[in-house]
Amino acid sequence: MSQISLETKSGLSPKAVITAAKEKFIDELGMDLQEEAECCLRLEGGGGFAYIQAEPGEDATRVVLQGREWTFHLKDFAASIAK
Repeated sequence: MSQISLETKSGLSPKAVITAAKEKFIDELGMDLQEEAECCLRLEGGGGFAYIQAEPGEDATRVVLQGREWTFHLKDFAASIAK
């Protein structure tokens, strides 16, 4: 079981980060949305989960990514939104 917990900063707004996460993990990868709030998403699929949280910071949006079995995709997503 591969698990990941990482944090990055993004030039996107928190809302844009969540929208991008939904496009990648739901539309492209077929994960199931379990919970959604203005700041975060919890998704499940493929025997694992992904949790994405975005909150405004002083100079950039702080993004926290956690997951199991989606390590590659979470790292790829983090790189795609990184400031």
